[in-house]
Amino acid sequence: MKISESSKSNKLFDSHRNKILEAKPEEIVRQRLLTYMKEKLGYPSSHIAVEKKLSSFPDVKTGRALQGQRIDILCYALLEKTLKPLLLIECKEKMDLTKDLPQLLGYNEWVKAPFFALADKNEVCTFWRKAEGDLEKVSFLPTYPKLVESLL
Repeated sequence: MKISESSKSNKLFDSHRNKILEAKPEEIVRQRLLTYMKEKLGYPSSHIAVEKKLSSFPDVKTGRALQGQRIDILCYALLEKTLKPLLLIECKEKMDLTKDLPQLLGYNEWVKAPFFALADKNEVCTFWRKAEGDLEKVSFLPTYPKLVESLL
């Protein structure tokens, strides 16, 4: 991620989407996390979607889709020759679990990723549902191979 300073505003280059963006706090979190995921945790760029519209995930039963909302990061796994949602990540300037976790869970009702995470500039909290429906949580982001392996 490259942030350039100018007298009017800060900009950054998003290498994943190949465009220049405003360096807003949430965008900085997203870009740093994407870089870390690809360079250190083994997430393939080709299996990552950024700023994807929730309208592309219609409800299976009703066919209804949410309009207007976007998810920050969605990672896919290649399972049975099909890309399937693996990890949904919501980036925040400052994470507030009581407010942000319900938003993330609501988005994941549409996406149906087995893992989901909240991230800010200081931490990442990764969640998944245990068999009895409760959430399990770790305070880090697992590697891509570990998440895929856990589904097999």
